Amino acid sequence: MNLFLTYTLTHTHLTERKRSYMYLDTTNPDVLRAVNRIITSIGESPVTTLTDVAHNTGESTDAYNALQLLDTYDKRIQSKGWTINTLENTELPPDIHTGEIRLNTKSVLLILTPYYTVKAGRLAKQGKTTFDTPQTLTLIVRLPFDELPAPYQDLIIESATLDFQTSYFGLGELTQLTQAKIESAWMDCQQHDISTAGYNIFEQADIRHFLNRRI
Repeated sequence: MNLFLTYTLTHTHLTERKRSYMYLDTTNPDVLRAVNRIITSIGESPVTTLTDVAHNTGESTDAYNALQLLDTYDKRIQSKGWTINTLENTELPPDIHTGEIRLNTKSVLLILTPYYTVKAGRLAKQGKTTFDTPQTLTLIVRLPFDELPAPYQDLIIESATLDFQTSYFGLGELTQLTQAKIESAWMDCQQHDISTAGYNIFEQADIRHFLNRRI
């Protein structure tokens, strides 16, 4: 199924740009709320900003660790490939000058099309990194955290919370409760994925800005 019946992806949409190692937008309120859910689960006080936390220059080591875990599980869970973040039959044209197709490796998690890989930020097919024609691929991409539906946010947060709690207290009653939340969130994600089969978030105009935004 072509998910871009009314939209053509250009080579600039997934262009590689330098930025910090952290994919999560630490200025986003949803990310802040997620971090606070994690740290308050062990009785720590919430933080009001992640500006200093992201660079590990603030006073809250707990918030920094929570942010690290949130980023890790966000990538891990999105890498599983759900209906909402799988781009099927996506046409990527090469640069008219170099013939390269550059990909943002922070946004593109996996290439499902056989024989294709990413080499130094460039699309490669069996070692070849320049192309004369557009290449059609199926990709798993990493959506911004705040644009994920609630079930996926909950699964990411609770998974990070379990890891966070275990690092402080080991396994116990608290982690058992969190594990139950993870199982519930996982089932919600499965149900959401089934109910949205045949529908993809990238078909909607209000999500296309993600593909237009350079990371």
